[in-house]
Amino acid sequence: MQAASSFSRPSGSVHCGPGSCRSQFTQKRPVLATRKTLSCTNRTAASSSASAPFATDKRPIILFDGVCNLCHGGVDFALKNDSKANLRFAALQSDTGKRLLQRCGRRPDDISSIVLVEQNACYIKSEAILRIAKRLSAPYPALAQVLFPLPGFFRDLVYDRIADSRYNIFGKKDMCQLTNEDYADRFVV
Repeated sequence: MQAASSFSRPSGSVHCGPGSCRSQFTQKRPVLATRKTLSCTNRTAASSSASAPFATDKRPIILFDGVCNLCHGGVDFALKNDSKANLRFAALQSDTGKRLLQRCGRRPDDISSIVLVEQNACYIKSEAILRIAKRLSAPYPALAQVLFPLPGFFRDLVYDRIADSRYNIFGKKDMCQLTNEDYADRFVV
């Protein structure tokens, strides 16, 4: 279920319409959740509360591990290189993060991957990283264009190696905290 040579390869995405979730590849049939493909729930009270962050602000939300030093560094990097304020942020451990994880078909306690949540799609691992890079200031969109054609399994292998050792190498905070008040409006709580 992967495109051979497309720069917008949606291997980690699912589009959610009223009552169903559909892959960008197979617009006619629902998609089953796999490691790479994220599903979303039907429109219920739980999913409508998860849609609330998009009610008045359509910008994507990056879900990050709120106690991981590497992840905090990544958030700081994205904030500094997102000159158009295209992105918002929420910790995976926050109530908003947990609701959005469920909306994406993931367990609310799953902190194994960064997640990019758009209004109608979710992306994980290297797919999320590259889609985030496409929204940053130059030269990062060009770098994402170069890396997208690499096979997803290879990109995710590298991602998983780093993610699995992130606490050992970069350390861990005792609690999630917003470190820069200048960007407080970019964080969804």
